[in-house]
Amino acid sequence: MKNLILILAFVSLVFAACEDEESNNNTNNINNVNNVNNINNTNDWEVVLSDTGCKMGGVKALSDYSLSGFECIYYNYDGTDLTLVHVNRVLNCCPDEALGITGTVDASGQNLLIDSTDNGGLCDCMCPYDVTYEIADFTSGSYYLGASSLNPSELIDFTEPVEGIHCEDRLGDFWYVGAEGERGHFCQDNSECMNGDGYCLDVDGDKVCVNSCTITEECPVPALETCDTSGDLGYCAPDSL
Repeated sequence: MKNLILILAFVSLVFAACEDEESNNNTNNINNVNNVNNINNTNDWEVVLSDTGCKMGGVKALSDYSLSGFECIYYNYDGTDLTLVHVNRVLNCCPDEALGITGTVDASGQNLLIDSTDNGGLCDCMCPYDVTYEIADFTSGSYYLGASSLNPSELIDFTEPVEGIHCEDRLGDFWYVGAEGERGHFCQDNSECMNGDGYCLDVDGDKVCVNSCTITEECPVPALETCDTSGDLGYCAPDSL
């Protein structure tokens, strides 16, 4: 529960940080051309796509510092409309100048898949973005949420209002880290992590920042981490390592 409460504290920042919001009509494939989304959708959903821009430059959104090193899909269904945020979607630092970042929403049976592309990026670097899909008049039901870079979630009941987040740990993939001192960033000692509040963990010979803790519920994503208190300072040890 604590991780969801933390996410709720950041959700209001999503829309303030989104810089590229585009309008659309009624499809399944989103082609962002001249800031207009052309959407073909057999469910007659209206979908608005927006993104934060590259977060390596200090732009923060839903993920802020708490989800650095994780890739997630945040979901919020109010009984009518569904908001999905692909948190820390790694794309090229310089999306196509004309197309920008575009995306797709694909509903097939109980599978609800989102995907986004930089349309052939122009730079020799990658960085994390938060990409938001706002789906109006969503067709209620139970769905597995996934993306091309993210495995499907457990079955989620969207027949009544629900909010949550589905994450995978990317600690070993250092391009998911947005700024110095965040989770996953290289370090030499604890003072370099989370403004001195983190832990410098040795991961296969590389030292990287993770969060400090006293209990597992204090970790950013308790479902994927365990608070290791065997040493002088407790730290959030990734279950996947």
